Amino acid sequence: MTTERTTPDLDRIDALIDWAETSHINGDGQWNQHDYFFCGTSFCIAGKVVVEEGLFDVRGKQLVGDKHMSPGEAACDILGLEPWSFGGPCVHPLFWEENTIDDLRRIAKGLHNEHEATS
Repeated sequence: MTTERTTPDLDRIDALIDWAETSHINGDGQWNQHDYFFCGTSFCIAGKVVVEEGLFDVRGKQLVGDKHMSPGEAACDILGLEPWSFGGPCVHPLFWEENTIDDLRRIAKGLHNEHEATS
């Protein structure tokens, strides 16, 4: 379905956070990923990635691939993120529904720091 990356696509992750901040702020001036979380994908960060790639439609229906994946799992592959599993679908903290824009920036900064430490 996707080509698994071996390192995070930090430029794309930064661009996604910029997109969230400039395009999807709700009425109180805040990003609330919960508003966009329920992939039928009205564009949480994971939903935006998989719809752009043509892997899922905007309702969250998988369009390609023989192996069923959640939007979060597919987005992890695309972005080169290590999924976390808590007994359900594998997702990355970048996609957690309670994230604010500050959370997204903090998570991205941690990814940048990890990448710099291993480079």
